[in-house]
Amino acid sequence: MLGYSCRWAINLYQLNPDQPFSELLTDLSHHADTKFLLLRVFQRLAQYPTQYEILAQLSVYRQAIPDTFWAGETTTINHLQQRRLIQVDQFQWISLLPAYQQIIYDALSENSRQIFHEQAAYHRANLMQYTSSAYHLINAGQPNQAIEQSYINIQFEIEQGRGSTIMSLLQEIATDQLTAKNKDNRYYILAKLEQLSGNYDKTLELLRMPIRHSPILKALVGRIKGDIFDERGKYQEAYREYQEGLQTVENLLNEVVIFQRGLSWTSHRQDKETAWVESEKGRCEIDNLQGYLQMRRENYDLAKKLLSQALSKAKELNYPMGQAKAHDNLGQIYTLQNFFSEAIEHLKMSRKLYTEIGYQSRIVNLNMNMAWNYLLAEEFEPVIELCTPALEAYQKIGHQEGEAMCCINLADAYLGLDDSNQAIYYASQAQEIEAVRDDALRILGLALARQGDFVEGEKHLQMALDFCQSNEMQAWIWRDYMELYLRQNNMDQAISARDKAINLFTELGQSNEIKKTEARYTSVSS
Repeated sequence: MLGYSCRWAINLYQLNPDQPFSELLTDLSHHADTKFLLLRVFQRLAQYPTQYEILAQLSVYRQAIPDTFWAGETTTINHLQQRRLIQVDQFQWISLLPAYQQIIYDALSENSRQIFHEQAAYHRANLMQYTSSAYHLINAGQPNQAIEQSYINIQFEIEQGRGSTIMSLLQEIATDQLTAKNKDNRYYILAKLEQLSGNYDKTLELLRMPIRHSPILKALVGRIKGDIFDERGKYQEAYREYQEGLQTVENLLNEVVIFQRGLSWTSHRQDKETAWVESEKGRCEIDNLQGYLQMRRENYDLAKKLLSQALSKAKELNYPMGQAKAHDNLGQIYTLQNFFSEAIEHLKMSRKLYTEIGYQSRIVNLNMNMAWNYLLAEEFEPVIELCTPALEAYQKIGHQEGEAMCCINLADAYLGLDDSNQAIYYASQAQEIEAVRDDALRILGLALARQGDFVEGEKHLQMALDFCQSNEMQAWIWRDYMELYLRQNNMDQAISARDKAINLFTELGQSNEIKKTEARYTSVSS
């Protein structure tokens, strides 16, 4: 029987040599005798324990995984690849051939499956693939850990476009498997995802479940309710929910201060110097938080005063985390005020400090903030230097919106360097992401116009204008229309587009963009 199956596979492969061997195996794996053949191949590897173990571990994965998780087993990985049992892509991510996946998985004991799923959950979490990690935790018999991890990382997963997947996973978990706290967390996550889908009635139904075990969770629930009431025009109800949530958060801040005070008094009994340092760190954290809140309220002068106090205190205490937070927040304020060189200096210092601390998750975001500052300041080479590695980082973790933002920044930078081909390349990659589609279409329109394709250029600018939501984006689009018309020597329409752009920038209080518009008009028209 085995010999017949082998001859059959060889004959089919000879009839269609262009078909990948992995696909041929997958097709054949649906036949009972071939399943038996493939299972025998796996079982015979028992004489090679390491190869057998790696295949067993790989059977629980639904997607490829970096070979670094099997560091030191390069020879074994090569043997498995030579035997055509695994496939390795250009990034050295490995996966089991699909034909073997279910066959090997079914051959494992329940205990082995749970052990391998637990290992896989750890690996996926290290890759910031938290939904995949939750899937493995559930299959490892650890639904509470899956809920806790999902609660912490839900916003990140939503931004990766994995909201619907995590919703399906959590809906399958029976609530009688969960602790009271994680029942609350599950209701909150599902409600947040239903809200994002626009299912407000379902959201409110979920939020009627009793939430008792976390004050901050109650505040988050109130914020969702407030958002829904606001969308529905029920402003009094929205105000009430926001006010209650704010009171909860303020009470929690008071508790932080009390804990910090307690820590300082406890230290006082042992070491007066340590007591003083701990109490001063508490003051530094409060100034940082209040400065950030004032920034969000657009009270920039007060925000800078508070953050400067926090920065000075953190330096005095040799407290790098406090310094990094203050520099980061100050950089954001100077960006909002169009003081780009000051913003870049603060963001650079924040990045340096976070690098020294080892806070990797903040570094890519800081690079993107710095790139945006350079772009607004029309310094284009640094944008490319910052966004190229950032794009690779986002691609590695599968962060689609992060990839899109990198592509937009790169496209805009290449446009500033008069490299319209590269601008078109990056803008085309970003235009499928809704959050940046208007910007991508705008850049494509201007790049095509600079190549002399005025019809397609105007078509893309009109699509950008139809799609955009903000006055700021409209202003940029009208400025690009101005250039398109100038390149066609259509002065009347160019002046009309220029005036529309300037009027919008005036309403927004963006004097710097008005100067750029006037400078571009003079440059192109001459």
